[in-house]
Amino acid sequence: DPFNPLVQALRAVVLMSRHQFDEAIELYRNILRTVPNHPVAIVGLRHAFFHKGMYQESIEAAKAHHTAWGQPEAVKALDRGYAEGGFTGAMTRSAEWWVANFPATHYGAPSYIMAGKKQEALDRLEVGFEQHDPNMPYLSADPLYDSLRNEPRFQDLLRRMNLPE
Repeated sequence: DPFNPLVQALRAVVLMSRHQFDEAIELYRNILRTVPNHPVAIVGLRHAFFHKGMYQESIEAAKAHHTAWGQPEAVKALDRGYAEGGFTGAMTRSAEWWVANFPATHYGAPSYIMAGKKQEALDRLEVGFEQHDPNMPYLSADPLYDSLRNEPRFQDLLRRMNLPE
């Protein structure tokens, strides 16, 4: 349905899983023109920018996400982290904010991955698994987790969820 933003956002998720990041960015931007704070599109855009090496744009998308959800402290954490250590610092502070505010979820794992902190990301994914986080099944297809695919802990997590490795 070309007029349904959720259907279009899910189409962009499929494009992301195929590593078609330019196409996903275009689709996410189109969605955000009509639904400015669409949750799937705004997060997807952040991840697509990351995959393209467009780190400043990824940070701006993260700030937009937090602003849309009324989370000014998360925006401050991103700014503070960026001042301390650029993109890696921003993603580290973002992850810490997620963990502090949503401790019983996998939240924080994406930011830790973007910061290059695999073990911390895996720790968050373990929490998500233990808490039956409904987003966990996406691990096997989401390219954000590509850097973890060779990690034994990640492979074990996929096995425990009966997901393809």
